[in-house]
Formats: sequence, structure tokens, C-alpha cells
Amino acid sequence: MFSTLLVHSADTERLDGSQDRFGQPGGTFVALATDIICRLSTASKRAETSSLATHEVLQADFVLYTLPDVDLQQTDRIREVRDTGLHVLAELLEVLAVKRILDGEGNAHHLEVMLIEVRSDGPAS
Repeated sequence: MFSTLLVHSADTERLDGSQDRFGQPGGTFVALATDIICRLSTASKRAETSSLATHEVLQADFVLYTLPDVDLQQTDRIREVRDTGLHVLAELLEVLAVKRILDGEGNAHHLEVMLIEVRSDGPAS
């Protein structure tokens, strides 16, 4: 029943695992999964979460709903989200947080993925 609400598809990416000279995750993003079923929604004011690392409040631009077995984690990216007509709804979204939502019996029901749009201001002039 929940899966009938998932009318969009998305491609995901993850850092390749290499580290920068300071030992922090770096490298390039590589394809993780394609055509995962999902539903993209514009974030409301309730779409706030706190960073596990810094405890700062983060405001999301979008929320992506998907099945609980989808492999997504903080620092992944959503390359592109499409509707059933293959029109691009959004592209290059960074995963801020992944929340596993449980049903009334304590089983994983779905994921709510908080996303922020990656903006490029271009070179300074």
C-alpha cells in the first residue's frame, strides 16, 4: 500500500571511500543505485533535524520517502529525481539525515531522507 505512493524514481551516489590529506572523506561520488522508487516532497517547517556530529539544527529543502531497505546514509547524494514521465524534478541533492520510520509493531515501515539542494554560485567575480 505505501509503495503505491512512491511515484518518483531517483539515482543515488556515494563517496568512493578515499580520504583527503587531512583524513576526511573526500574523493569523488560514484553511482550507488539507479531508479530507486521514492516520493520527493518539498520540505515543510517540520523538516528540521539536528546534526549528529555538531548538534546544529539543519533545515532541509526536500524530504524523500522510500522503502526501508534502500541503502542511503548521511553524506550520500541524490543525483536526480524523476516523475513517471521521466521529467527531472530535482537534481544534485545532499543527504542531511536518514530517519527509519517504524510501524505500530516496531517494524521498519519506510525511510524519510532529509535533503538539501547543492547550490553552485560559480566563481567569484
